[in-house]
Amino acid sequence: MNAPKLLLLAGLVPLQWLAFGYAATFGPDGIRFEVTHVNTDGSTAYKDKAVAKFSQGRLTVTGTSGARGGRQFERVLIKDPRGPDPIPANAVRIYIRYRKALGFVSTATAFGNVGPYSCDAFTVDAHTGGLGAYQNAGNSIVNPAKMRTEGSDYVCGFTITGLPDNKAVTVSAVVDNEPRFLTGPWLGEGQPRPPRGSVRSILRGVQNLTLTKGNPSGIVTFEMTYAPDTSPPR
Repeated sequence: MNAPKLLLLAGLVPLQWLAFGYAATFGPDGIRFEVTHVNTDGSTAYKDKAVAKFSQGRLTVTGTSGARGGRQFERVLIKDPRGPDPIPANAVRIYIRYRKALGFVSTATAFGNVGPYSCDAFTVDAHTGGLGAYQNAGNSIVNPAKMRTEGSDYVCGFTITGLPDNKAVTVSAVVDNEPRFLTGPWLGEGQPRPPRGSVRSILRGVQNLTLTKGNPSGIVTFEMTYAPDTSPPR
């Protein structure tokens, strides 16, 4: 198995699976490897046995857990054509983009100095049902560790996982209701602060999608811009 294939697989599987190192073997049935789960003291807790197969732009990983009960599992990951990170099945990738001229919040996050970063200024959500039947959808929201640059735009890519099949899901994005995010000065050149009477806002901040077995993941894109402040006076 050559290094490029190994690196590609490492970029697609969950982070806790990177421990398989060079123990993987490449054969006619796919990439066969073991996943070692460790205890806090570094000792081995258990090992999963798995096989990864590439087909039609998807990476399917099947195997048997070494944990008590030995359950079988299957994970399907889909390459997002807009970026390097895969989108798991039953998940939606939410992009929030805006012009670089509008600045950025900071360069420091919990991950250290990551360059221009504003993704903590936004909140994304997914739910099913309408008024009176609102129900949260998804089991986790993955925030981006870095903010990407695409041409003249900054882009934050969030992922919501665990969404249901064959149900209309409403996806929303907003700027957090804090002065430093809504109207405060950001860093950078250009116009990093909204003009008087305006706030940072997500254009058309609600979109709908339905996931199916044939289309198990989705992508929605929102834009942040300056818009007139319509909130009532305080």
